[in-house]
Amino acid sequence: MDVRAIIRQANGDVCILRNVDSGGDEHWSLPGVELLGSEVPHIALDRQIRNKFGVPFQLNRYLGAFRSSSGGSQDNVELLFTAELDGVPQDSDVRWCAPHMLPSTAHPLRRFLGQCSNDHARSRASLPINSDVVVLLVQPFFPFSDREALSIPLGLAGIQAVLQAHRIPTEVFDCCLPTEYPRLVRSLSRLRPAFVGVQFHSDMSFDWAIRTCRWLRSVLPEATLVGGGELATRRAFTLLSDHTLDYVVDGEGDLTFAELVLATRECRPASSVAGLKYLDDSGSLVSTHRRTYVRNLDDLPMIDIDAFDWSQYGQWTLFTSRGCPFRCTFCSSAAFWQHSIRFQSPARVVDELARLKERYGATDIYIADDIFTVNRKRTVAICSEIIRRGLKVKWSCLTRADCVDRELLIHMHSAGCAQISFGLESGNQSSLDRVNKAMELHKSATALLLSHEIGIRTRVSVIFGLPGDTESDLRSTLSFLLEVQPNEIQLYGLTPHDGTALYANLDNLGVRIINPEPAYWSRDVLNPVCETDLLPAARIVSLAKEFITSLQSVGYTYLSDDMPKKKIGARKTVATSFSPVQGIGAVQAEDSLSSGTK
Repeated sequence: MDVRAIIRQANGDVCILRNVDSGGDEHWSLPGVELLGSEVPHIALDRQIRNKFGVPFQLNRYLGAFRSSSGGSQDNVELLFTAELDGVPQDSDVRWCAPHMLPSTAHPLRRFLGQCSNDHARSRASLPINSDVVVLLVQPFFPFSDREALSIPLGLAGIQAVLQAHRIPTEVFDCCLPTEYPRLVRSLSRLRPAFVGVQFHSDMSFDWAIRTCRWLRSVLPEATLVGGGELATRRAFTLLSDHTLDYVVDGEGDLTFAELVLATRECRPASSVAGLKYLDDSGSLVSTHRRTYVRNLDDLPMIDIDAFDWSQYGQWTLFTSRGCPFRCTFCSSAAFWQHSIRFQSPARVVDELARLKERYGATDIYIADDIFTVNRKRTVAICSEIIRRGLKVKWSCLTRADCVDRELLIHMHSAGCAQISFGLESGNQSSLDRVNKAMELHKSATALLLSHEIGIRTRVSVIFGLPGDTESDLRSTLSFLLEVQPNEIQLYGLTPHDGTALYANLDNLGVRIINPEPAYWSRDVLNPVCETDLLPAARIVSLAKEFITSLQSVGYTYLSDDMPKKKIGARKTVATSFSPVQGIGAVQAEDSLSSGTK
């Protein structure tokens, strides 16, 4: 069962070649994996490989393999290796790599081929559930997460808090972290959860969420699998009918998940739980009565911040509200929250900030609300409470340009606001109108210039390839950026997320998806997902490069693969992919510069 080599086939696929018990050779194809380094026909096992999601692995020693049922006609094959990530040995001698590999038809696999003595590998076998109700919550791997400033999975943390308030043991696994899948494998034999909740966050991570569910189903056949998130809600019937999930939480999950667990423990039917989708005995979709959103977010318990290793995350993050009242055609968040918005009280917000400061010494916190300042009175009260308590902490936030003014910005700065991210999207009024941004462009200019004057750093996002945009429209945006010169500029390609008005009207809007695999959508404008009737993909790329060159000519630093290194201390930056740390990097840069200098 030794691996002899990793090879590249003529068609470009990478294969693992190994000896089998019969004395012959067997190979497994690894579609979607590319070799790093020289293009040689035979690669030693310790060669580094990188999958197309951008995660590099150093494979050291082969342990074995197992087959997990996908619920379809073809089973999935997964390999176990010892591994390093970016040169750092993992905390386990088990690493699963490249799920959904196809075995050679000449050598059908037993359920578990790895004849190694490793306890973690053996935990892949079918496990009985714990007699006591234990809940496991999983955030699957998110493609390109190594390029983004990761934060703890706040949605799952909120569900965990409610479950723990009911004294239901719950653990969260954030598989965006490289250590979490091995930790999850090790923990299953100990936890043997009765319920497993999996987050379906976006189009990009949807396939990974399905793979995770199918693997969990093969290992924990008696457990109840529950999916939540925007994509699970929208694609409930598909996920239920192919047995990926047993239940889907419809909308907000904090109370629904906990009530489902309690109902099962108390032998109450699922039909008694509001906000749930499942299939009845005939295979028909059942939707229980819709759960009313929690109006006062203070009614929800604080998350257990000690349940997470904050040292593994790029920034300290909080949500202080949920929802957005606007109707931008490219955004799915507002529709998911039914165009409403709910808040934590100012006292609760400052309690959360103080807790991170006092418990962990947090010096910078990112408030990830869609529009933090949409309620001006509340924002003023939060800032006043921070000042009253003498809380010394830097924080950053996301908001709209028409939701700030000079007096508010001054108050925010006095309370520690170091950076504001504005969703500019375009520097052309007609472009904003076409996507229902409901924003007057001159207000963006005013907000950016006022923030700079007061000493708050600014970050803006720009979308290339908006419906109806021409080259002239994009050049108007470039002129706008050169005029106002925000500290950070993020150039995105248009991404048609399921649940948006854009996604529902692609043909009418003249937008074509050119990359049909959402798992490979990076939002990198230099690798566009879409093109339009007026702007083909090649032209979008060339215009983005023109933006970069023009911005570099006035002092901007272009952040590419070296993003985190270049961002610290840089006065002005432009990026074409995920931006790294939004808050920490901003404050560190601010501290190294004189306030008010471009």
